[in-house]
Amino acid sequence: MSTSMPYISPIEVTVEQVSYLRHLGPGSLLIWIEPTGRVQVLPPTGELGGHRMIIASGCALDGLTEMAEEDGRHCDDATLASDLSDIANDWLCDWAQVRAMTPMLTPIRRRLDRQGIYPAASVEFRHDGTCLPTITDTYARPDGKAGVRVTVPLGYAEPVQFHTRTTTDHSTVIDHELQLDYMSTTAEHNEALIAATVAACLTLGNV
Repeated sequence: MSTSMPYISPIEVTVEQVSYLRHLGPGSLLIWIEPTGRVQVLPPTGELGGHRMIIASGCALDGLTEMAEEDGRHCDDATLASDLSDIANDWLCDWAQVRAMTPMLTPIRRRLDRQGIYPAASVEFRHDGTCLPTITDTYARPDGKAGVRVTVPLGYAEPVQFHTRTTTDHSTVIDHELQLDYMSTTAEHNEALIAATVAACLTLGNV
């Protein structure tokens, strides 16, 4: 099956969408809907489906503002809308591959959604030709201090990697890494184990 994409109009994020993303607070998501080409802001959710691309989460706004100011640029919502538009169009380069591998993430997202744990960043696709393609999703509780990046290889043919990052009350960043092998179990069992591991990592990271 071909994953090549037809011509797609450039994605444009508006000032109003940036404002609404900030209004919804931690856990909110800025997404692009492929069938309609529309950009939308959602409250925290794991029910995204396979044709919705995460551009950024509400938590990204502070980091983008800081980066703009470090570059000497005045940063308002118009600046953020422009930067997010650039980011969205950059993500389009890997979107066909991300879409093709998203069915591996969807059941995990749904399990975590029921526990109040949601996608918290854009999905990353990697394939350098020396190993299997991987897809990375980031999860967090909207009111938590920790996030977990989960890197899943195609077909679970290699170990799944978990990277937990916690920011303490004193702004200290603590990283933990975990690697688990799921090759000998079914896909459904893998999904349940991954969701349980993410929940456990977040529980420990938010203590």
